[in-house]
Amino acid sequence: FARVLGWCRGAGLLAQIPAALAATFLFAYGGFSLVGWVSVALCMLTAGLAWLIPPARPPDADRNPSGPRAAPTGAEGESTRQVTAQNDEPDGYLAVLRAGIAEAAAHPAVRAAVLAVAMLTGLDAFDEYFALLASGWGVPTAMVPIATLGLPLAGAVGAALGGWANRMSTAALTVVFGCGVAALAAAAVADQPAGLVGVALFYGLYRMVLVVADTRLQESMTGSARATVTSMASLGSEGSALALYAAWAIAGLPLVVVLIAMVGAGLPRWLRGRIRQPAVHHR
Repeated sequence: FARVLGWCRGAGLLAQIPAALAATFLFAYGGFSLVGWVSVALCMLTAGLAWLIPPARPPDADRNPSGPRAAPTGAEGESTRQVTAQNDEPDGYLAVLRAGIAEAAAHPAVRAAVLAVAMLTGLDAFDEYFALLASGWGVPTAMVPIATLGLPLAGAVGAALGGWANRMSTAALTVVFGCGVAALAAAAVADQPAGLVGVALFYGLYRMVLVVADTRLQESMTGSARATVTSMASLGSEGSALALYAAWAIAGLPLVVVLIAMVGAGLPRWLRGRIRQPAVHHR
């Protein structure tokens, strides 16, 4: 799982490279206006492609080509109807939220993994500021996409190494993440275009640790609780992203580095080594 997840996320990051090259030429010919409208067109194209995706078919849809079976009768039929009604009843938002909190709270391993994924995923909001960092360090606006090409490339390499990194101990992962934070801090101190090298190193190591955290969350649970608990981690990541936005608004990169270091300090408790056995079962 870690290897496949890492390669998929790496491929997604590599897609930013042709986008950056295209943005460079578009900005040269039409400025921000042309870049913006092309972005809008691509978003509409993406929505159109998503619209064409066929709906998922029930698992048993093709297993009975001769037609539906007769409904069971008696006690068996009543039990079947009750189970079907329960499965068809939609869960409201608050009900799903309560279920996710209950599942995570009941199992310490899952709770720790949820916190790790939530805190680490929220830090990905930092990539919104890569262009601002480059511009603030003196890179001309027209060259910002080219100057920051190494950042998604480093992230893709780090994500692709997630399968290998999943064999590392929690202590080793914490040290790796700490090295990334140190590189980012050095970039903040340098305050010049060369600091993008430190940002790239941080981003690559961060992406590698993030794949491991996501993998260990999935290893800690099984059954019908998986989607609910994963959604809880996603909800928590929005909070950590808002904290990063606030840190940037208050003091820029130095405070962001402090926030990222605080997340790194929590990794030894949140990851707690590789989880061998599922901790959450069917609800």
